Amino acid sequence: MAALYRGLATSERPTLTEPPVIHSYLKDISVLSSEKVQKAREYKLTAFYLAVETETNAASDAEQPPQPPKPPVLGRTVRFSGDNLQALKQLASDPTGAGWVSTFEALSAFLCQWNYRIRLQHFMSQGTSEKEAAGKIVRGFWASINMRGPTRLNLSPRYLPNAVYPPYASFPHELLANEPLWKVAEALHGLIRGFDTHKIKMSTRWIAAQPNKSRIRVDFSFFDGNFTVSQWAAFSMYVGVDFDADEDGKPVPPALVGQPYTEISRVDGLGMFQSTEEEFYRTMENGGDAKKPCAFDVKLTFSEPLWEILDQEEEFWRYCS
Repeated sequence: MAALYRGLATSERPTLTEPPVIHSYLKDISVLSSEKVQKAREYKLTAFYLAVETETNAASDAEQPPQPPKPPVLGRTVRFSGDNLQALKQLASDPTGAGWVSTFEALSAFLCQWNYRIRLQHFMSQGTSEKEAAGKIVRGFWASINMRGPTRLNLSPRYLPNAVYPPYASFPHELLANEPLWKVAEALHGLIRGFDTHKIKMSTRWIAAQPNKSRIRVDFSFFDGNFTVSQWAAFSMYVGVDFDADEDGKPVPPALVGQPYTEISRVDGLGMFQSTEEEFYRTMENGGDAKKPCAFDVKLTFSEPLWEILDQEEEFWRYCS
């Protein structure tokens, strides 16, 4: 869009040097043979399923007792500087030097663990024992990995439609409540890096082969304690999206790039990682080469009582800018 805007200033019909790939992967199911389509429909998935087509019983719904209103879900933008991300990555690494974790995994583990700990505190502040509180909270983690790479679906880097696959798991109480961060990061690393390319391809084919895609459901609940992360920091959200230039001809970056807080994004337990303007300036100065990561902005959402608890946790805010 920025390239089109800039081109309109000099041409009636601007030309994109790197146009996006807008044709969806497997949009045309005819690229698969009838045998492959049938095999895809019979494939057993874990992340998705088909809802049963039944009529809604309005009478039975009306008989349900009214539920007390839930506290509002509030969103904030929390910044993690490059220095703090490095510190978190060190804390999330095996102290023996074995293995490795990415910045994304370190920050995901940090947020996932705090998501669970503040929920425990919330229930225990109401007189519930730790054991009882642990039984009331689900401990799922849901992420999304980019499938564009050559070792995955091998899509173009300019592939425009959605291209993510959701690895997810449920972790034990002891891990999230009491173990050091590197143990949580180790578990997330195994989950995220342990995906099966064949499974992902078959899952994609299964979705493409469904004649009624409105029946497709996700086998995961985005509430009751589960935590979800969505990775946007891997994309250049500032570099190249300048709409104008200053008097010296230098590009003027946008003041803010990010998703708004809408009803869909206000989920109790969600973190959306976004790149920051720091990425733009570092790229302009040295081509993007740096020894430490650029700052991340995290769009973080929790219910209001959880924010009240988190606001008192100095250990959490120590790693935030």
